[in-house]
Amino acid sequence: VLRGFIINRFRGDRRLFDGGPQFLEKHTGRPCFGVLPYIESLRIDQEDSVALEERRTTPGACRVGVIRLPHIANYTDFNPLDSVPGVSVEYLPDANAGNPPDLLIIPGTKNTIADLRWLIRSGFRKMIAAALEQGGWVLGICGGYQMLGYRVSDPQQVEEGGTMEGLNLLPVETSLESAKITVQSEGLSFIGSAVRGYEIHMGRTKELKPATPFLTKDAGTTDGAVAGRVAGTYFHGLFENADFTRAFLTKVAESRRLEWRPPQLDYSKDKEYDKLAEVARQHLDIPGIHKLLESE
Repeated sequence: VLRGFIINRFRGDRRLFDGGPQFLEKHTGRPCFGVLPYIESLRIDQEDSVALEERRTTPGACRVGVIRLPHIANYTDFNPLDSVPGVSVEYLPDANAGNPPDLLIIPGTKNTIADLRWLIRSGFRKMIAAALEQGGWVLGICGGYQMLGYRVSDPQQVEEGGTMEGLNLLPVETSLESAKITVQSEGLSFIGSAVRGYEIHMGRTKELKPATPFLTKDAGTTDGAVAGRVAGTYFHGLFENADFTRAFLTKVAESRRLEWRPPQLDYSKDKEYDKLAEVARQHLDIPGIHKLLESE
């Protein structure tokens, strides 16, 4: 049952909307608890990838390219990179983006085999090869990590069945399974900085040849693999770890021979939500909302 409403993400001059809440109250018979303005600098997780349609890419000394897979998932992993001065994050819908980025990321996906097929068909193999030839890094997260291996198999038809050859950049192979792994983990990354994050994936990946683990978990097990300047991991939330982000971007900048280096980082998701809470307190009828909740 609708008990009231809020005008959310209002853009432009609030004075132009004077009388608007009263008009809506009259026609709905429900109270308006306020008009929440659009906050340009707010970096909180969006609900889905539709938000990428409104995204603007700003120039930067260090270019990060995220391949925009058709079934992209957990793309909010890269929100913290937007707050790093000098970093430009671009979501790549095709492989015709000119020079390859300094760091090329294959993100998570809801359909690994289908998106791997699309990635190869779209010509991203050439971009990956060019990025590595020019001293850049390639990072795969979750489904992206699976794609970097020798093959991905789906014997239980979790997605669409069958087996597909991977990008052959990491000595691993993956078998998709119906049981979903959902755990929070922490450990020490291959560059020496501590990492906290979470895993959510359907599939198990095993090494075919010895490789440097992406990280060693506190429990003693390992995750992911690193071979040269190619890295893969199941960890989401990597870049919320400021020390790791700074060290990893420094590694990318050094290998690409950039003069730029990442500064000390202070990104915090909690700080972003605190900012949203402060704006909500300023513009919404919080006592009225509490009173409504208490009456339920």
